[in-house]
Amino acid sequence: MTDAVDVLPDLLLPGLRVVFCGTAAGTVSALRGAYYAGPGNRFWATLAATGLTPRRLAPEEFPQLLRFAIGLTDLAKSVSGADVDLPHHAFDPTGLVETHCHADPALWLLENPGFVSGANYRWFRDQFAPVEMQIAAETGRSAYDLLNEMAAKIPAGSEGLVLLPCLMGAMAPTWNAAARGTFAGFTLAHGRGHFVRAVLEASAYAVRDIVDQMRQMGLPLEEIRAVGGGSRSRLWRQIKADVTGLPVTLPQTSETTALGAAMLALVGIGAFGSLSEAAGRVVRLVETVEPDMAVKARYEDYYQLYRATYFAMLPVFEQAAQKGL
Repeated sequence: MTDAVDVLPDLLLPGLRVVFCGTAAGTVSALRGAYYAGPGNRFWATLAATGLTPRRLAPEEFPQLLRFAIGLTDLAKSVSGADVDLPHHAFDPTGLVETHCHADPALWLLENPGFVSGANYRWFRDQFAPVEMQIAAETGRSAYDLLNEMAAKIPAGSEGLVLLPCLMGAMAPTWNAAARGTFAGFTLAHGRGHFVRAVLEASAYAVRDIVDQMRQMGLPLEEIRAVGGGSRSRLWRQIKADVTGLPVTLPQTSETTALGAAMLALVGIGAFGSLSEAAGRVVRLVETVEPDMAVKARYEDYYQLYRATYFAMLPVFEQAAQKGL
């Protein structure tokens, strides 16, 4: 069997920042979190399934690990952990999609960070779902599951209710720090379920912005891999599939930042010869939701409504920013 490590040792401090290929690097706190998780977490279980033996690093092994694993953005680690290959060096003249160095020198990382969709949903839950949070506390169920059940009863497009999910500015369909979150199109006929679904649909519309621009760049997109906490919602994955027209696949390990960091560590100590080899052994896909093309056709008008609302609001956002409102 090949020995493997779980991630970085304690000599790295939370918040340590470095530079990789001229881009601002992320923190290493996520790597340290995986180190302390120890046997029994999902990543260790994944390693065991591949025939690798997880173990702690000896102090003399730290330098060879550090030379490879420091300095990558959280996104780069997440892409590695999801086993996403970005095939060639391409630039977006509009600036919506960024091109960065990839952890694998043979690849490039093309990305748009997108909206803080999980944080948007958490904000909505915290502010407008006290009943669901109370039920969750009493029953052990997730408040998000209760909200998802409410949203599932609402038709695609939320009957004209649109959210611009710019609660921390916009990164799609354009970069705009002045943009603000906006609910538009609601009437007395709309209920809380409509607002919940609008939150889920808003992030899917932003993904569609990025997907469409990547296609304009000539990138052959075949699927979306959903990662992070929001990927646990099958409804949300289905909405993204229906809005974009692409299958949405769920990896076994949804927290791919930590998994990607561990894969980099494995390559760094020679357990694998390349990231591609590591991904082939470690990454597992557990479910794919296919787009419903009839629903996608219905979403087309609502997606265009989202874009029209965004661009119509730009003068308002600018005026508010100029006046410091």
